[in-house]
Amino acid sequence: MITLCMIVKNEEHNLARCLNSVKDSVDEMIIVDTGSKDTTVDIAKQFDAKVYSYHWDDDFAAARNFSISKAIGDWILYLDADEELETNCCQRLKALANKPGIDGYFFQINNLSDSNDTIRHINVRMFKNKPEHRFEGRLHEQIMNSITSNGGLVVNSRINIFHYGYLSSEFIAKNKARRNYRINKRLVEEYPNQPFYLYNLAGAYINLDDLEGAAANYRKALEMVDLKALYAPNIFLSYISCLIKLGQLAEAVKYIEESKIYYPDYVDIHFLEGQLFSRLGHTERARLCFEKCLSLGEQTKGKYTSRTGVGSFLPLFELAQIYKTYGDIKKAIYYQTQGLKLKNNNIKDFITLAHLLYENKEYHLSGKLLAGLPNDKDELKIIYLKKSLTKILAAMQKYPHDPILNNWLIDIQKELLQNDY
Repeated sequence: MITLCMIVKNEEHNLARCLNSVKDSVDEMIIVDTGSKDTTVDIAKQFDAKVYSYHWDDDFAAARNFSISKAIGDWILYLDADEELETNCCQRLKALANKPGIDGYFFQINNLSDSNDTIRHINVRMFKNKPEHRFEGRLHEQIMNSITSNGGLVVNSRINIFHYGYLSSEFIAKNKARRNYRINKRLVEEYPNQPFYLYNLAGAYINLDDLEGAAANYRKALEMVDLKALYAPNIFLSYISCLIKLGQLAEAVKYIEESKIYYPDYVDIHFLEGQLFSRLGHTERARLCFEKCLSLGEQTKGKYTSRTGVGSFLPLFELAQIYKTYGDIKKAIYYQTQGLKLKNNNIKDFITLAHLLYENKEYHLSGKLLAGLPNDKDELKIIYLKKSLTKILAAMQKYPHDPILNNWLIDIQKELLQNDY
């Protein structure tokens, strides 16, 4: 028997989506409400959930543990309201609950963002309902330690959860940044030698756009963290990213080299290194970094927190730009095309390919690609049309009787006029 345990507050816009995704996979739903003023409780009751009120005291672990205390299932599955379980995993979940000798399962968390990036990491989300299995930590609460310290085995489930809570609309609406900073600051004051709390405080500074504060706390965390900890590689990655944004590039290179000693297969580090060398003008070193990313591939085993694409389409797009700087437009077209085969929902990437085709004098293909772009007043398309018009007019001074140039010129002018661009 599997019990879903959740803590919620003012989640009327999210809760139904979450509960719909899990309703066929669990036998019991425990919803702990910490003071909703909207229809959250009514929505929970529509799914036959058992709803309990709880006085919020800035302690996520305490609230989680209260929810567990109300569960009668053999297994606990916990979700947040702004999450969604992947579809068609009901039978897989039940099979996991029947496997002997296992006390907990990692799920892959896919954190969605406004930039269409997805950051993946693993987290224990299903575990046996035992008295000794209890959460720790007021914020970013963890169950892992209480399982492993009692001799329990935790393995990967390969089940996905999709998290919408860090989309800017969600994050701002709930004032999560300030709340997280407040709780993390208090935790660091109480436990100054706990690197996990320093790491979380650094993340809170990031969300408040305070890079100096973030870097200082990432650096402190690195000084005391166990390098085998699951979150340790991400401290390096986040700290290096901070240093680059702060313009401390030499220091960033130093920590990149150190991180590769401990985590040589962490593809995100190699991708960040490639971007840094591109910025420094070390094009050949950047090329080698991006090729290394392709050889490592996507991080699918949950070993590291990873951005989707750093082992596939993102280095392909970067290599396209590198070969463009080399003057090898054909290779640039090849890499841009390979990237688009894997990721084709960003108009900027299509516009890049169209410009590369144009530079290679493949005017007809470039025109066909333009014709296939969304037929709306997309700002990027307007910019592309106007730039293309300028280039076509310049080219026609050299080749005034070229029929392809003439036809494309007519098409572009017509589209600009018809749509009031």
